[in-house]
Amino acid sequence: AKELRIRKNGTVVISVGDDHKSLALGVDPGKARSKLKKLDADFQKNLSKVAGGEKVAYFVHDHGERSTTPSPKDPEGLKTAKKLLEQIGYKVKNLGLKQGLADAVPDDARIVFLIGPTHALFPAEVDSLLTWLQAGGALMVLVEPEPEDDLQLDPLFTALGVKVEPGVLAHERYHMRFNG
Repeated sequence: AKELRIRKNGTVVISVGDDHKSLALGVDPGKARSKLKKLDADFQKNLSKVAGGEKVAYFVHDHGERSTTPSPKDPEGLKTAKKLLEQIGYKVKNLGLKQGLADAVPDDARIVFLIGPTHALFPAEVDSLLTWLQAGGALMVLVEPEPEDDLQLDPLFTALGVKVEPGVLAHERYHMRFNG
């Protein structure tokens, strides 16, 4: 406790080498109860900081994509996805022209999400994503079944080994069970 500078009982310490993070829960059950409800998320966040540095997930925007910020057009947005990523230790950021996507995907990116674009990406943006992907980056692309514009994503799909066919794969209201 002295070495880790812990002065109170009811403290959880996550330690890797010389890097330490602590979570103070306390010893009073009434006060600790609220902290225990979010212990898993706090533990995961601190563990990822100690074990592997900060992880960043980027969401491409500026092309009509679904956003992590709710809007009148999309009241829920992807706030649940953002919350889940944050719970497992990711910092969530936007990625577009202003953030330099036309030049390169940022070095701190662990994963990039391209969720439902409705307008074409610029060729330089596609090239940046393609270069990053070929260097081992992780990219998740979700597209609408029949986009209004040609999204210019064929080079990405080819690099991913994916062929996009017209039609609905999943629907938010209509589905059927399959037991295989």
